[in-house]
Order: sequence, then C-alpha cells, then structure tokens
Amino acid sequence: MHPTRYNPRLVRPDIWARLPAERTLDEEFPFPGLPVEGAAGHMWVPAADFVEVKNQYTVLMDAPGMTKTDIHINYRDGILCVHGKRDHEKEVGDEKATTYLLERRCGRSMRHFHLHAPVVPDKIRADYKNGIIKIVVPKNKKAASRHVSVKVG
Repeated sequence: MHPTRYNPRLVRPDIWARLPAERTLDEEFPFPGLPVEGAAGHMWVPAADFVEVKNQYTVLMDAPGMTKTDIHINYRDGILCVHGKRDHEKEVGDEKATTYLLERRCGRSMRHFHLHAPVVPDKIRADYKNGIIKIVVPKNKKAASRHVSVKVG
C-alpha cells in the first residue's frame, strides 16, 4: 500500500459543493498550529495524533503553556471534544519594549474527534504532562451514547 496525501474533497464532497468561491481551503480546513478566525474571535488548532487500536482510541494533543484547568474534554454522541485556552504571556519587564515578532498562538483552541466505534464514556481518562494531553477512550461492544465531562488528571 502506498501512502497518499489527504484530500478533503474526496472525503466530504458535500462540503465542497456548498463553499462560496471566495473561501479558501485554509479557512474551511485549518491545519494544526494555524489561527482560525470565527464568530468568537481568533482561535488556533493544536496539533494532534489520533490512534485506534483493537480496544481503545488514544489522542495525543499539543497544549504547551496551558494548565489542567485550561483544558476541557467532553464526549457526546460519538464525538470527543477538546477545548482549551492559552493566554499570551508578557514576560518583558520594560513597558516601552517594542515587539517585532509574535509567532506563539494564544487564545481559545478546539479539536473534535469522531469516534466511529461505541465507547465506554465513564472510563474515558485524560492526563496532562509536559505540554501534551493524552486521552484514552476505551471501546465498548455495545453502543452507548451519553454526555460526559472528563477530568484532566
């Protein structure tokens, strides 16, 4: 099997048919790390790894500069949502300092992961260490659809 480049037009052609001509690919499908401007202001999309094995899903997501209280994880109807907020740190002691470059993203972030197999919502666990969120979602043989909030440990 040869690796192929991801093409969202092949995965969801219905979305592309509804897009106005002036919208760009980056506005509709932002890449991790890029800012996104939405109704609530500027947001950024953290990079993530989403892995499925026989008995669980695992999500590893970059969240540098956040604390455990800045991260909110919810599961509802087969969708795992990870929301976060990172404030801009002003470490410069001089009020008259001039900033020439701001590349670190700050503000709100959000990622959604569609879980296609039934899961055990009460056993979803998350850990935050060294700027990485690790979320483990055990699979279930029987379908269960509920809303749960996950505490980041």
